[in-house]
Amino acid sequence: MMHVKAFEVDLMREPSYRLQKLLYIYVSPVIVVVGLVGNIISLLVLSAPPMRRISTYCYLACLCCHLENRTTTRAQMLAIEII
Repeated sequence: MMHVKAFEVDLMREPSYRLQKLLYIYVSPVIVVVGLVGNIISLLVLSAPPMRRISTYCYLACLCCHLENRTTTRAQMLAIEII
């Protein structure tokens, strides 16, 4: 563990690494939250009674559920990597 931390200290001197780490820590969770909210809103709209009758809207509603599950899994993996 000490070797990894010493290696990271050397990397922190590089501006591109610092920028990448800041984007990874702060921007990624924002993108995940916005994506989840967008998928939930889309699912609510597409599951409205008039839209349930059309197969295309049912397909899109299922796609929202799939993407939401995939985004949540990605967020969990991101949290594990940060810890």
